[in-house]
Amino acid sequence: MAVKTSPFTGWKLSGKDADAFLKQVNESVPNQRARDALERGRALSKRIAEKDCSVKPQTVSLLKKVCINIKKLLAK
Repeated sequence: MAVKTSPFTGWKLSGKDADAFLKQVNESVPNQRARDALERGRALSKRIAEKDCSVKPQTVSLLKKVCINIKKLLAK
């Protein structure tokens, strides 16, 4: 097996691994659970896109939680 990579060219497979990769790409059958998850994701994405939806950030940031925990440890 030879895998060649470069920031400019991507990657290249050779030998048996290249043959196995091509066979997998051309002949594989998608998993039914993966298909179901894809359909659920598409439906959810469509619902979100149709609504004016927003995500509320947590009221206590991670940094604040860390500071609180450090103060508790130092108080002991």
